[in-house]
Amino acid sequence: MKLTDTPIELPLGDDKDLRYSLMDFGYKVVRISIFQKMGAKSCECEVKVHTIGTECWRRIVDVPPHIRRSYDNALVNGAIHWRASREGVKFQLIMSFDIGDEQFREFPWPNCCKGNGINFSTLKAFSGCLSIFCHRDDVDVEAWVMKDYGVTGSWTKVFHIRGLEIVGIGCPLLEPLHIWKHGEILVQVDRRRLVMYDPSNNTVRDICIHGIPYSFFTNIYVESLTSIPSLMAGNGVEGETHS
Repeated sequence: MKLTDTPIELPLGDDKDLRYSLMDFGYKVVRISIFQKMGAKSCECEVKVHTIGTECWRRIVDVPPHIRRSYDNALVNGAIHWRASREGVKFQLIMSFDIGDEQFREFPWPNCCKGNGINFSTLKAFSGCLSIFCHRDDVDVEAWVMKDYGVTGSWTKVFHIRGLEIVGIGCPLLEPLHIWKHGEILVQVDRRRLVMYDPSNNTVRDICIHGIPYSFFTNIYVESLTSIPSLMAGNGVEGETHS
């Protein structure tokens, strides 16, 4: 698939650092470019959206000043979410960009995921909900989900995984991926193993996949019946498919 090129319109001097993200949402592609002067706490941002089947990019005019984003993100309820900063304070809120109406919104970072032995937190989409995984003491992971989307008081702890029960040693990097209806949780361990953890009896079984590399990253995807080539063909835009 070929995308039309689009220039960066904000001035980029020699004293500015440029970082950008290109995110594909099936029928739209969003590019977020971040410009920051060396040593400065504030930054400038440029956001452009490309709709598959057209030949142009649209620049979003009303961009919040605190859009500086983290590397983890979550696609929930038709919007991309990430941890954001304001006034030099790191990651004190959740910023979202709705793919449908192309508007920015924000949620406060929940108090349940601040301090109290939390070493770091990651923002993810988990079982269709906006979720935060709190990593405590380099061993345990608590999973909090926003039960009612957009309601800040609906954050609920859904499980607590103890790392020592899974691997028998300290400091594993545990990344919950999915929870089944019967309660078992698919967990990625140190980006080298996939295990099924049953919190009801603290049992663990390895998921064996032939040919899996020694180290890997895992992403959860949602199937779609929408065909990108058909969208592009319907608007007379050239597309490429690869088998």
